[in-house]
Amino acid sequence: MPKGYDVDIDWASYATAWEDSAHGSKGQAVSLLATITGLDRSTVYRRLQKLCGPKKKVAREASKYTEEIVKEAAIRLAHYKTITLKESNRSLSTKYIISRMEQGGLVEPDYLTVSGLNAALKKVGYRDVTPRVRVEAEYYCQQVQIDFSRSKHFQAYKVLPNGDWLLWVMAKENHEKTPIGRVRTWNTALVDEYSRLRWFYYDIDTGEKPELGLRALDEYAKRPEDEHLFRHRFDAIRADQGAFRKAQQTQRLFKSIGVEMPITSPENKQTQGKVEIGFRNLWRAFEAGLADELIQEQGDRATITLSELNRRVNEYAIQLQHENHPVLRDEISKKRLTCFQAAQRSMLKKRPPVFDFDVFALAYKEWHRTADASCMVSIDNAKLQVPGIAAGKRVVILMNMYEEYVGYLKGDLSQSKFPVSPYEYQT
Repeated sequence: MPKGYDVDIDWASYATAWEDSAHGSKGQAVSLLATITGLDRSTVYRRLQKLCGPKKKVAREASKYTEEIVKEAAIRLAHYKTITLKESNRSLSTKYIISRMEQGGLVEPDYLTVSGLNAALKKVGYRDVTPRVRVEAEYYCQQVQIDFSRSKHFQAYKVLPNGDWLLWVMAKENHEKTPIGRVRTWNTALVDEYSRLRWFYYDIDTGEKPELGLRALDEYAKRPEDEHLFRHRFDAIRADQGAFRKAQQTQRLFKSIGVEMPITSPENKQTQGKVEIGFRNLWRAFEAGLADELIQEQGDRATITLSELNRRVNEYAIQLQHENHPVLRDEISKKRLTCFQAAQRSMLKKRPPVFDFDVFALAYKEWHRTADASCMVSIDNAKLQVPGIAAGKRVVILMNMYEEYVGYLKGDLSQSKFPVSPYEYQT
């Protein structure tokens, strides 16, 4: 319309009616007038606001969420968190707190709302959720996460003559007593932060020790080539603040191959979130399904060998490669990439070498010495004693996971270890 088309509109009357309209209906009045005049809502709103002058200040009612009410709700939250659940991450719902306060006569029914009380609690430090920031790696094998968990369905039972382990299929945790202590079935998981490719390895030990991680990495390096793409060297590895990360052998291994170990935040599970969620899916999708299958076939006393369990979990990990990536999409079709595709495309730009290191040779200190006639060897100015069978022979001395010296005769294919102790002088 030409300029001045709205000269016949009685803007003053409209402005008076708009100003007198009830709170909450002003927007509807603007929309109606915009339809009548053919103008857009923003133009109508500016014209009315100009005629009505500055917005009137309305005195707000005192907040119903008084200091007394908020304090009472906070006390109930704190009491439940620190005593009832012993510092767990669970919490009472705001709706439940309001109902209890109503039953106690502190507030009238339907007086408080969940959103209102949450906002009031947030002002004093409760219900204040720290925002999570998703951090993604830039390419395949830039950084991996490693973690350990006890098996939920397969319990160590006994060692077989061939050195393999026989496992009971049971949900109840079993601590089988052996010469090295009560052992359990453990799973080590590696996940690439970029592609989400995963690799799992079951092992038997008395606890979550550094050896679990080293043996898993040794298997990761030496396992035969198959359809599982995830077998490459990574630039960095992230582990929690447990024994694996702190062990000198672990730090010596990664320093020797140039792999960084970023510092993780203590007691922050989100740091290891990508590997933690993998455990939950492993228990529910793989372990539970396999356990049910074995019980159906063998009955309540079903068993499986450790080697067979590792073969099955490797097949499971191969299947996981073809699941959709949670974030990455194809740039053209916008369809989700699979984890396998994400790794493959990254490798076209930056292909990491295969992880084929001798883990234990790099993780453990090793010295080659010749024992004298008195069975003495010297290491770092320390005099050590080897058994009589080693007198005058070449020996290999190692420092084990417990910072103890052990040794074996050089050339001994069995590498049978013998203890190495501080040298005792004859008097």
